[in-house]
Amino acid sequence: MKMSLPLKSPPRPRISFAEAMQKILEQLAIEDTVSIATLSRLTGIDRRTVSKVLETISNIQDILRNRELILDKVGNSYAVRLIQKTAEIGKRITKTGSQITKRMRRR
Repeated sequence: MKMSLPLKSPPRPRISFAEAMQKILEQLAIEDTVSIATLSRLTGIDRRTVSKVLETISNIQDILRNRELILDKVGNSYAVRLIQKTAEIGKRITKTGSQITKRMRRR
């Protein structure tokens, strides 16, 4: 009698995207440099999901590099703003420059 081997590995249990992101970030904190396949094996998360999570994290990182998310509590609610960092820095530089100019004129 001839035995056949299964062609596919058994399916991995499904987890939420948020849980997948948490597991992957925890593993990345431990590992120095790791491949997507290795992350998949270490976390038990499907390789395609690992890839999607990493792409999402990278996109969020790109957005927040130039912007700042601000949460202000207003009563029992929160007001959320996403401001451009460079514009805010420009305003601060202009304000500081004006203050320095005023001080220089006083002397």
